[in-house]
Amino acid sequence: MKQTSTHTQKGSATLRKGFLATILFFAIIQLNAADYYWVASAPATWHDATNWSTVSGGTGGDGTPGIADIAVFNAGGTGDCMISSDIMVDGFHILQGYSGSINLVGSPIATITNSGFIQQDGSFYGASAFIEVLSRFTQTGGTFISTDDQLRIGGQYNWNDTIFKQTGGMFFANYGVVAFCPDGVCSALQFVVAVNAGTNFSKVLIEAQSTCSPGTPSSLVVANGQTLNTISELHHADGLVEGQWSCEGELYVHNGADGGNGSISMRGSLYQRYYRFGSNGSTCGLVISKPAGQVEPAVGTSDFAVNSFTLINGSFKMPSDTFLIEGMHSAADTVFAHFNGTLDHNEGWTVFACYDPTSSPVSARVYGHSVSLYNVAFVGAPSAGLFTMEIAATDSFRVENLLVLANGALTGSPVICEGDVTVLAGFQDFSSTLVFFGKDPQVVNASGNPSAFNGNIVLNKELDQVTLLSSLVLDQPSQNLQFAEGNLRTSSSAVLEIHDFVLLTGMHDSSHVVGPVTKNGSQAFTFPTGNGFVYAPIAISGTTDANSSYTCEYILSFIAPSSSGQPVNAPLAVVSDCEQWNLVQNSGTDSVYVTLSWESARSCAVATLLDIDVAYNATNTWNSLGASSPVGTSAAGNVTTATAFQPNGTLTLGSVLTTSIANPEIAGNAMSVYPNPFTTSFVVNATEEVNLIIIDAAGRVVLEQSCREGQNTINTGQLAAGVYTVRLLGSSYDQSSRMVKL
Repeated sequence: MKQTSTHTQKGSATLRKGFLATILFFAIIQLNAADYYWVASAPATWHDATNWSTVSGGTGGDGTPGIADIAVFNAGGTGDCMISSDIMVDGFHILQGYSGSINLVGSPIATITNSGFIQQDGSFYGASAFIEVLSRFTQTGGTFISTDDQLRIGGQYNWNDTIFKQTGGMFFANYGVVAFCPDGVCSALQFVVAVNAGTNFSKVLIEAQSTCSPGTPSSLVVANGQTLNTISELHHADGLVEGQWSCEGELYVHNGADGGNGSISMRGSLYQRYYRFGSNGSTCGLVISKPAGQVEPAVGTSDFAVNSFTLINGSFKMPSDTFLIEGMHSAADTVFAHFNGTLDHNEGWTVFACYDPTSSPVSARVYGHSVSLYNVAFVGAPSAGLFTMEIAATDSFRVENLLVLANGALTGSPVICEGDVTVLAGFQDFSSTLVFFGKDPQVVNASGNPSAFNGNIVLNKELDQVTLLSSLVLDQPSQNLQFAEGNLRTSSSAVLEIHDFVLLTGMHDSSHVVGPVTKNGSQAFTFPTGNGFVYAPIAISGTTDANSSYTCEYILSFIAPSSSGQPVNAPLAVVSDCEQWNLVQNSGTDSVYVTLSWESARSCAVATLLDIDVAYNATNTWNSLGASSPVGTSAAGNVTTATAFQPNGTLTLGSVLTTSIANPEIAGNAMSVYPNPFTTSFVVNATEEVNLIIIDAAGRVVLEQSCREGQNTINTGQLAAGVYTVRLLGSSYDQSSRMVKL
């Protein structure tokens, strides 16, 4: 059925005629309206006055029923009745004892106004008529074979009126439309449809109206415990849909549809499609429960809106643009569920826009097994109380691309995200675990609410890194930032801010923070710093000032402090040229002890632990902070300052002997390699002819070439990013250094 097929030219004329009939009825109600009884004993025509009597079983000849009259069929006349032209009556009642059949011939218009349609016995054949019932349709017996055009149940009703009631008999749809079009006039009313089990409709139009109050829609509800099933088409054109509906064919949502808390189950065994006309229409809950086949968007349908979604069996393909789950929900409603079957996200958006008008906090659930969506937005609608979405997935809830957090809160099972994450100002609380996963770079923009993430965060990326575009604040006790794989990159305008009692676990060479980290509070803290290829922690002791704040960043580089014009004061004899930490006290007045680490993969070689010192540069001069019992070996260890201080500069390893730290630039030999890290090339300054050997992390020689005396440029474009050992071997020289390719 096309969008306009429910309003044919004939139907529009009938609607106008039906409206006039209602007005005329009230105008002539003072006249002597009557019940007209069919008294023919053999087949006869409606329009012959001899077949009607104002008395049951009378002699006939009393005229034909009109707009103010009720046409009654009972045992007083059992002949068949033929209707070949338009009729308009107040009521059409087929009562117990009538054994004939009423046949609409051709395509007449039949309008029934205030007293409705009642069938207790006999047979009714609609042919191709347009039948409009402006009051209740009731069937308790007999056989009703509808029109192949439209049976329209309209009119004005009271709250909870049953406008269509079938408790007995047989109803056959005859491939036509059954249109439920009640009008609440200026009130939002609820109208009920009750059907027998086993009754199927071919095409159904839902059009519950409130003509002078469009902002307060009426609702159409299937009676409790019943299901209304359509074989061919189900159209939701206006109002709210409540109760249980099912569709074995196509589903159409028109621009005036207002959602609802009912459900439409698409359960046909073949291919089914859904349509959306316009950009505003939204239907009730959508349930996919198919023994076989797929439900997918029709050509031209790129958006679809529902109150909730459930996939039980079968296959469902989402629209390519937006699948909107919206509407009012109460506590613990499940708004999205995937139990079995195949869900194809079609690389579109799934937008959760649920709300609650009350002032109490409300939560709704997303549930399922291995739910995987493409782009996801939790936008909510601003509610009087906090609206929380609970992820109740028993396996995982995966977002393959973009995640946008706009309003409300999110809690429950972990959310695995493979794309970018954006937090807007209306979003308040993400207490689920957020897992960054996948092989592509990801960014986090939490500028709307930097403190929104109150659950655990896990970095578990196979490749690449997560970059902050804004500062991110972790301030919940026992909150855990877990480093499994992949780095978190920060900057001076997008700092990772850690508060007391937040846990950081799992840091290593392949997973740490690259860039500045801020620690707020009085607890001792180890900064999870590195440069993307090596993990280089630095720790500070605790303070008594809860307002203390420190920011630290690690730099792996040949900074050559000894030869850059910055003096090294006694007792220091040398400071490391390989790495440094910039540590600044932002607030607080307490002094702290600082612990530096070294590791052979990144640090200048440590020869003698007893001679190791902590060097500090705050005024372009390197001074000793002393060393309190260095711990470890020459390959790896740590050393703590002998005295506490208020840091506001650069720290690195130092030594009281020139031989205790082996810098890449050897005293007495101007041989050097720079820059470190490098990108597509680096420079070797050689004082003699040497052989250059580059070895990767697996111990394989990846590049070997000769270098002449003087400056040599080594092209490294063919090397993958990573940590390499660079060895220079000459007749009087053999030196190895760790270098990083970015």
